[in-house]
Amino acid sequence: MNEYGQHPYYMVVEDDEGNSHSVLLYTSNAMEYSTFLLDDGTPALTLRTIGGIIDIHVFLGPTPEETNVQYATMMGYPAFPPYWSLGFHLSRWGYNSTTGVREARERMKAMGIPQDVQTMDIDYMYRQRDFTYDPTNWADMPDLIQELHNDNLRVTLILDPALVIDFDNYPPAQRGKDADVFIKWSDKALVPADQEPGTDDYMVGYVWPDNKTIFPDFLNPDAQAWWINELKLFHDILAYDSIWIDMNEPANFGTNLDKPWNWPPELEPWSLKCPDNALDSPPYPTKMIRVGDNNSNKISDHTICMSANQTDGTTTYLHYDVHSLYGWSETVATFQGLLEIFPGTRPVVLSRSTFPGSGQYAVHWLGDNSADWEHMHMSIVGMLDFNMFGLPMVGADVCGFFNEPDMEMCARWMELGAFYPFSRNHNTLGMQDQDPGVWPEVGAISRDTLLLRYKYLPFLYSLFHKAHMHGNSVVRPLLNVFPNDLTARDVDDQFFWGSSLMIAPVITQGATSRDVYFPEGLWYELRYGVLTATGPITQTVNAPMEFIPLFIRGGAILPWQEPAENTELSKMNAYGLTMALDATGTASGEIFWDGGDGEHVMSEAYMSHLNFAANALNMTIMHGETAVSGLNLETISIYGYPSDPTTITVNGDATGVSWFFDNVIKVLEVYLNVPLSQNFIINFN
Repeated sequence: MNEYGQHPYYMVVEDDEGNSHSVLLYTSNAMEYSTFLLDDGTPALTLRTIGGIIDIHVFLGPTPEETNVQYATMMGYPAFPPYWSLGFHLSRWGYNSTTGVREARERMKAMGIPQDVQTMDIDYMYRQRDFTYDPTNWADMPDLIQELHNDNLRVTLILDPALVIDFDNYPPAQRGKDADVFIKWSDKALVPADQEPGTDDYMVGYVWPDNKTIFPDFLNPDAQAWWINELKLFHDILAYDSIWIDMNEPANFGTNLDKPWNWPPELEPWSLKCPDNALDSPPYPTKMIRVGDNNSNKISDHTICMSANQTDGTTTYLHYDVHSLYGWSETVATFQGLLEIFPGTRPVVLSRSTFPGSGQYAVHWLGDNSADWEHMHMSIVGMLDFNMFGLPMVGADVCGFFNEPDMEMCARWMELGAFYPFSRNHNTLGMQDQDPGVWPEVGAISRDTLLLRYKYLPFLYSLFHKAHMHGNSVVRPLLNVFPNDLTARDVDDQFFWGSSLMIAPVITQGATSRDVYFPEGLWYELRYGVLTATGPITQTVNAPMEFIPLFIRGGAILPWQEPAENTELSKMNAYGLTMALDATGTASGEIFWDGGDGEHVMSEAYMSHLNFAANALNMTIMHGETAVSGLNLETISIYGYPSDPTTITVNGDATGVSWFFDNVIKVLEVYLNVPLSQNFIINFN
């Protein structure tokens, strides 16, 4: 099928030691691929493209994670998301009014479920027109946004690329026409005989609005300037904080069919029809015309015709050649627009369509899934894929977009979704509400699991910093952490935050336990510090409905903060450390903080290294002490500590230090009050 995006990039694990390389076929033309085995059992892959140039890049690793870093180094390191965007996002298509949003928000507050972002889909618009809001059901939308801001929530609004051709009554389209920013037919002779008056040689289609539409050419600098201006004008009307761009492949309904599925029944049938030429009926049109839901048997299925022109201001391109750049180009323009609206901050642009390099600008969700256990499993694979593609800020629609989940599925999906880098619950029009407050059981489970996410956001944030600075993956398959572990290669239902925190969600209906593969090392249960396994071993662990199995790897130190109902509150709370000792009694980690937003200046950001060895914890500050002014370290939990100490001192002073030692599970809890802005040595005797 015609997919949301195109990432013609693959990795090969070459041998039992984990030596790996990866390959990018860098083209924006139509492609297909197939995987198969040779006669001797060797895995093989074929990539076919029907245009562009042969531009192949090979990344030599030699480890799986190093191939990802090398790829990101070439394509551009991922954007550094603001801290608030790592909080929980709530969304749906079908709130239908400001009342629907307020009711969902009140359910969240009543259950004490953390939330940082409220998102609105196209039902807030007037007749599904960009840069408008419904004056009837959403008449008090500016007031709603202010209420959400008063609750420390940010607001994300959706925009689609296609604009209606109602030039006389729709100023954004008229301003776009005045600037000549819309995609055109490549030859005026191709303009249909029934072209609407006033649309000149623009390619006209049909999407969500109840009128025909035209499509901005975001490669065009004039279109970029027009789009940025429209974003600014829109922000003057609705004070949004981030933008979600959807349908940006670009999608078009009913291409080459009798009429779109949502065409007004009172009108004569019509649709965008593509010419029968070498661009829209190429000699090899790729397999997508023969499989999937392609009713037209044309390469332009669900999108606009390939016989269109686009321009970057100096060079004219056929849409046939640059189709897969459409979503990327809209993302770049939107990112730049938000930079101008919110100077000195980090834009958040959520995009459905992506391309190699999109990670420099985009947050991504995995598209229209269903409330289905298999889709829940697939979301783990998709999340790992996009980390490989250099888009680490990724997640799926929690609890499913289509269909309706039952209580158990939504509870389990909320547990998994709490550990997506981009965590958002979203569903479609006509379905029952599925925000976690709908079910008391799901609400309680969501509250506890999201509070755990919020607790460890300082660790997740530091992983995004590494991704932004060095190209590292944020979430990783076991393969990337243990490349020479042959069993780890086959595990696709567990994953890591970084290389220290392993998540093993329950994705099977009715299950109250699951098998977990523990690679080499010591593995402690994250919440309570019980030593669960010494790997390598596969072990069955209990996982009742309210419990997602989480494990910290021996040798790791994870920073955390006391959680709260949003990041505006939690980021001011006291810090703690979770230390898991390895077999040699050592552990290491780091703390990073830069305020959570704004231009990243490494020399001004706080960075400290933590090292525990020989019964002493050393914290060495590298730079940025002022960034953590007023923040203190108040709790240290040490997992696998051998015995109850007799004294604990901070820089030689025992004043203000207390502790509790659990001899049964070998966990030492230390309570103190030490400024993060000062180096320290904590001795345990």
